[in-house]
Amino acid sequence: MNKYIIIFLFTLISVNSLAGHLIVTWDRIEDAEGYVVKYGTENLTSHATTSGTQFKILNVIEGRTYFISVSSINQLKESRSSKILKFKVPAKRETKSLEIPNPKLIFQNINE
Repeated sequence: MNKYIIIFLFTLISVNSLAGHLIVTWDRIEDAEGYVVKYGTENLTSHATTSGTQFKILNVIEGRTYFISVSSINQLKESRSSKILKFKVPAKRETKSLEIPNPKLIFQNINE
């Protein structure tokens, strides 16, 4: 019997700046039991786990650049992280969005 491990090719969907925080949103990944959001202003120094497909980064600083990446988790493992997204918080109260294509799912035979 072959065993398979799921590798999620995860893609970050969008980041919005609103009222002093960033809202990171992504599409649900099939078979994911949760998600890990990694973020920071110089590198990915902070992280949080959530079961939903949205996460707020609170108390962001206007004009600062934030680096954000998301991975999915299930019983087997954590997926590869999305590409690191570089997002500069607007200096004024304006909404800024970035969008990236939907995630894909690959099955890899671990017996090879």
